[in-house]
Amino acid sequence: MIVALLFIFILLQIADSLTTVHILKNGGREANPFLNWAFQKLGMGATLAIIKVAAVLLVFVAWNEWLTFGLDVFYIGVVGWNSYQIFKS
Repeated sequence: MIVALLFIFILLQIADSLTTVHILKNGGREANPFLNWAFQKLGMGATLAIIKVAAVLLVFVAWNEWLTFGLDVFYIGVVGWNSYQIFKS
C-alpha cells in the first residue's frame, strides 16, 4: 500500500508543479511567501524542482503509510484548488 501512496504522492507533486506554473504564467500569484521569495532568487523551475524532489525524498525516507496518505489528501486539495483556479478563468 505504501508504494501506491508514494506513487500517488509523486504524481501529485508533478500535478502541483504543472498547475502552479500555469497559474503563475497567466497572472496568478504564489500564496506561500517562502516560495515567492525562492522564485525571485532561484527562478520558478529551479525552486519547484528542488522543493518537489526534497518532498518526495523526505516522504520516501520516512516510509510511513499514514504520513504519505495524509500528504496525498493534502495535495489532492492543493491540486484541486489550483485546477479550480485554472478552469474558472
